[in-house]
Amino acid sequence: MPTCKPTPRPCADLRSTSAAAARILCTAALAGLTGCGVAPNPIASPIVAHAAVHGRVMGGQQPVAGATIQLYQVGTAGNASASATLGTSTTTDSGGGFDITGDYTCPSPTTQVYLVSTQGNPGLSPGTNNAVLTMVTTLGDCINLATIPFIQVSEITTVASAWALAPFASGYASIGAAPNNASGIRNAMITAMALADNTSNAVPSPLLPGNATMETAKLISLADLIGSCVNSDGTTACTQLFFDANDGSGSADSFQVALQIVQNPGFHVGTLFADIPAQAAFGGGLGAAPNDWTMSITYTGGGLNMPQPIAIDSTGTIWVGNTNANVISPFSPQGVPLYPTGYADQSFDLELSMAIDSSGNIFVANGTDNGSLNGGGGTISKVSVTSGAISGVNFYTPPGMFGPSSVALDPNTNDLWITSANSNFLSEISDAGADLTGGSGYMNPGTGAGIYVALDDSGSPYVINAPSDTILGYTASGVQSNIWVVGLQTAALAFDIEGNFWATDTSNSQLVFLGPAGAVYNNTLTGGGLNQPGAIVADAGDHLWIVNQGVPTFSEFSGTNDSEPYAPGTVFSPTTGFGLDAAMSAPDDAAVDASGNLWITDNFLNTLVAFVGIAVPTETPVLGLPLPAGTSYGGCAVHPHDNTRPTPAQAGRLRPRC
Repeated sequence: MPTCKPTPRPCADLRSTSAAAARILCTAALAGLTGCGVAPNPIASPIVAHAAVHGRVMGGQQPVAGATIQLYQVGTAGNASASATLGTSTTTDSGGGFDITGDYTCPSPTTQVYLVSTQGNPGLSPGTNNAVLTMVTTLGDCINLATIPFIQVSEITTVASAWALAPFASGYASIGAAPNNASGIRNAMITAMALADNTSNAVPSPLLPGNATMETAKLISLADLIGSCVNSDGTTACTQLFFDANDGSGSADSFQVALQIVQNPGFHVGTLFADIPAQAAFGGGLGAAPNDWTMSITYTGGGLNMPQPIAIDSTGTIWVGNTNANVISPFSPQGVPLYPTGYADQSFDLELSMAIDSSGNIFVANGTDNGSLNGGGGTISKVSVTSGAISGVNFYTPPGMFGPSSVALDPNTNDLWITSANSNFLSEISDAGADLTGGSGYMNPGTGAGIYVALDDSGSPYVINAPSDTILGYTASGVQSNIWVVGLQTAALAFDIEGNFWATDTSNSQLVFLGPAGAVYNNTLTGGGLNQPGAIVADAGDHLWIVNQGVPTFSEFSGTNDSEPYAPGTVFSPTTGFGLDAAMSAPDDAAVDASGNLWITDNFLNTLVAFVGIAVPTETPVLGLPLPAGTSYGGCAVHPHDNTRPTPAQAGRLRPRC
C-alpha cells in the first residue's frame, strides 16, 4: 500500500483567524479524516443536557420586547422537512434579553440547532406587537450551546441564516435535510455562522477563514431591507416588502421573505433595494442596488495557480486542478486549504479535467507532462484517498491517448473514459489503470479530436468532437452508436436528472437541449445572461448552471424534471446573468455540493468562489445523473408560492426549490 507523502500540516493557514474560530473551522475541515497522521474528529463528546442559553433580540438598534424565543433542531425527513422544538419557549424582557435555563437536552452533540424569535415590540409605542416579526440565529452543533457566551438575534443573523440554509428551508419551522445528508446541512450551518457572528453581529464572523472574502455590504443591505418590516408594527412596511419579493403572493413573516429573496436572487432586485429605509439600521451597506441577491465567498491560497477543473468528493472536500502548477488544491467544505501550497507530484501538469470515483480516488487529466513521463504527451494521475488522507499518486498513459483533455467515470464500473485533444482517440481504462480498448483506443470518425466526454447512467459516453462540431455517442462497450451534427462550437455537456443531455455553444452564446436519443429539440435557447457559455453542471433539483466566459457570470436554466411545471430550458437568471457582484474575471469550471453551494474556479484571479445556498443539495461525487444529497431521499419540497410564478419569459423569475 502506498504511504502518505510528507506534507505541511493541514489547517496551517488559519493562523490569521481567532483561536476559537480556527478550532471550529479546522474541526470541520478534518471531520472524519484519520489518515496520514490527521487527528480524528474531536466532536465525539458526551451529550449536553440542560446548558443555559442567554441572549438578546434586537430589531436594528432597538431591543425587541415580548418576543417568543424557541430552540429548534433541524428536520431529518428531507429538505425543508419539519423542525422539532427543543424544550419550552420563553419571552424577552423589556431590553430584548432572554434566558433559557435548561429544560432541553441535545439529542446528540452534532444535532444541528437554531434559535427563533417571533413577534414582539421592536421599540414602538407600548402595547405594539409585530405579528410577522420572525428572526433566526444559526447555532450549529448542539454541543456549542455549552460554550456560546451570549446569542445575538437580529436581521444580520437572520439573513446570514437565510442565505446558507436556503436549500434546506421553506420557513422558520421547516428547516431540514435528507436523512443521509447530515453533513450537508451541518456545513451550511457553519457557513451561516461564518457570514455573521452569532454572538456579536459582526460581518463577517471570525469563523470566516483568513483566506476568504465575502460580500459584506450586500449582507448588511439585505439586513436593512428585512429591517423595514422587522422595525414596524407589521402592517404597511411588511405588506409592501412581501409584495415586492413575491410578485404579490405574499410571505408569512420576515424570515420567510428573506428566504424567498435569496432563493430567487434575480427577482425584482432594484425594487427591493428601493424598499430599504432611508435611515437604515446598520452602517456599511451598498450605495446602489446590487446586480442580484446572490452571496459569494471568494477563497485564495492552497496552491491555486490558473485553476480550472473542479470536483467534490463524498466528504465535501473540493478538489481543484491547476493549469500552471504541478499541484492539485484540496479545500474543506468551508474553503480552508488543506495544504497551504497544494499537493504536488511530478505527474501533475496542465490539469484540464478531474473525476472522482465512488471510493474517493481522484483522476486528473494532465494535458501535458514534464517530458520524462510520456514524452510530453500527457498522463492520467490517480490520487488515492483513504479516510480523506492523500496516500499516493500513480499515472497512466493509455494507448492512443495524446494530450488528454477530459475524463469521466462509469457510474456502474468506475471505468475511466478519456478524450485526447491532440488525437482522435477515445480511451478507456479500468479503475486500476488497465487498458480496456484492446491496445489501440476507440477511433473517432473523421478529422478533429475529442475535447469533452460525459457519461449517462448506463455508462455510455458522449463525446464532443472538434472542430467538426459534432457530438458522438458510444455504447458502454465503445461501439459508436450515433453522430449528431449540431453546427456549433460545443464546449461542454451535462446530463439532467431525467437523462436528457445539454450542450453549451460558445460561439453563438446559446444552450442546446438534446434528448436521450440525441434529437436536437431546441438549439436556440438564449438569454439569462448566456455569453460564450462554457462549463455546464446540473444539480439534483434539475437546475442547469452554466459558466459564461464572455462575461464573468453564470446562468441558470431549468432541465427536464417532470415534477416541475416548466418547459425544458426555462430561464431563471436575469439578462445579465448571476454573479457580477462577485467580481470574477475568468470563471472556468463549476460544481455543486451537498449544501447547495455552487463552486466556480477563476482561472485568471487564482481564486475559488462559492455562491452560498443557490443550488439544490447534490450527492457528491457526481457519477452519472445528479442525485439528491442523501440519496435515500428523492423528493422535491415545492414551496407554497410555486403556483403563482411569473410567466416563463420574465427575466430573474421565481423558481422551484427542491
